[in-house]
Amino acid sequence: MIHHKEGDTVKRPRTLSAAFVRTVNRPGVYGDGRGGRGLSLRVHRTRDGRITKTWRQRVRIEGRLTSIGLGPYPEVTLAEARQKALDNSRGVLLGQDPRGRGIPTFAEAAERTIKLHRESWKAGSPLPEQWESTFRLHAAPLLDKRVDRIESADVLACLAPIWNSKPAAARKAQHRITAVFRWCSSRRWAWI
Repeated sequence: MIHHKEGDTVKRPRTLSAAFVRTVNRPGVYGDGRGGRGLSLRVHRTRDGRITKTWRQRVRIEGRLTSIGLGPYPEVTLAEARQKALDNSRGVLLGQDPRGRGIPTFAEAAERTIKLHRESWKAGSPLPEQWESTFRLHAAPLLDKRVDRIESADVLACLAPIWNSKPAAARKAQHRITAVFRWCSSRRWAWI
């Protein structure tokens, strides 16, 4: 049974059933029972009184308990949510991060940042090529890494070799790398 603030209860099956998911309209979080791989259905009442239902999964990734959205009901059925939860659980066991879909590499993020800045640069400006050159020369180890996997130490390792010998180039590289991470943090992909 699920207990609510008012003290009333809602009877539900030990594991979710398609009929229960279809008919439940009481706000709350309903788990898929033991062996449900952290799958739950969140039922929420919006300000205009409508009921929305969304699938969530709780998994432990690199020691941290994390909640992953699996999509809204009825667009994602119970069977599909269970399959997604199974796929995510298997991926975690293999060391994969199921949240990683859609997170760009540094090279992809740099390309998008340059594209964004290009709108404010004068036509024919050499800046896009200069930025690309900076990343190739001074941030090469970062290019193929997903941005959420890059640590401050990785950036420092790129800049350290030129910090004393080419301080102007180091500052320029730092500025441009920071611009990429600002763009990433605005999308909640990285926090350097």
